[in-house]
Amino acid sequence: RKLNSMGDAADDVVDVTAEELASAQGIADLMNSGKDGNDPEIQAAMRALLEGKLGDMAGISSGYVESLPPAVKRRVKALKKIQSEHAQIEAQYQREILALDRKYGDMYAGMYEKRSTIANGAYEPTEEECDWASDEESEDEDRIQEIPEEGGAAAPDADEDVKGIPKFWLSVLQNFNHTGERVEEHDVPILEALQ
Repeated sequence: RKLNSMGDAADDVVDVTAEELASAQGIADLMNSGKDGNDPEIQAAMRALLEGKLGDMAGISSGYVESLPPAVKRRVKALKKIQSEHAQIEAQYQREILALDRKYGDMYAGMYEKRSTIANGAYEPTEEECDWASDEESEDEDRIQEIPEEGGAAAPDADEDVKGIPKFWLSVLQNFNHTGERVEEHDVPILEALQ
C-alpha cells in the first residue's frame, strides 16, 4: 500500500512505502536525540533508506555523460574529483564545528546555571561578581522597558525584599532586538512564569 509523506493512504501522492516512512522516522528520531549527521548509526540508516529507494536504479545510466566528447568527459571527471575533495573538506569542517560546539557548550553550561540561580534568587552574587560597569550602562538603563506589576503599579521599591530578578525572562525577551517585537500580550503570563 502506498502512503503519502504524512503516512496517510493515497494513490496519487509521493511513492513512499510504510517501511521507508518508518525508516525515515527512525532517522529523524536519531537526529533529534542529539546525534549529528556524521554519526555512523545515522549514516547507515540513511544509506539503507536510499539504497532501498534507489536500488532499482543502480547501474542505470541516463546516457548523458556517455554521449559527451572525450574532452568533456575528462572535464566532468575533474569536476567529480573536485566535488569529492570538497566533500572531504566539508566533513572535516563539520567535525571541527561539532567539537567547538561541544567545547563551548560545556563552558556556557556553568554560566547558564549560575545565571539561573541568580535570576531565581537561589544565589546572591558577591560584591566582586557584581563589579561590572560599562560606558553604555546608563544608555542600557534608559533603553530597558520597565515592566509594571499587576494592577499597573510600578516596580517594587529597592528596599523591599525581592527574591532574584522578578520577570527576568519576560524582561530579557521584551528588550532583545530579535524577540522584543514578537512578544504579544497573551505571551506575557507564560514568560513571567519562566524560571
